[in-house]
Amino acid sequence: MADAISEIQKAIADKKQVYGLSVALKLLKAKKVKKVFLVSNVAAQAQTDIMYYAELTNTPVEKLTITNEDLTIICKKPFMINIVSITA
Repeated sequence: MADAISEIQKAIADKKQVYGLSVALKLLKAKKVKKVFLVSNVAAQAQTDIMYYAELTNTPVEKLTITNEDLTIICKKPFMINIVSITA
């Protein structure tokens, strides 16, 4: 878990992260994502969609044990974050 958070923070520092379902799906379809992180309380349909396209592109998906509120604080954003994608 600490590895995942440090990986997200490194991606933020390198500006290689994107937030949200629609952007994640778009980049997954284009095979431009290295890894996807999902919070523990992500919507079931969003999780299903991410898992489907990640499986098609052999992209690892990590389900975090933290909620979207905690991830929002870690990412220092003024909006709720459910999905973080690390771009290639």
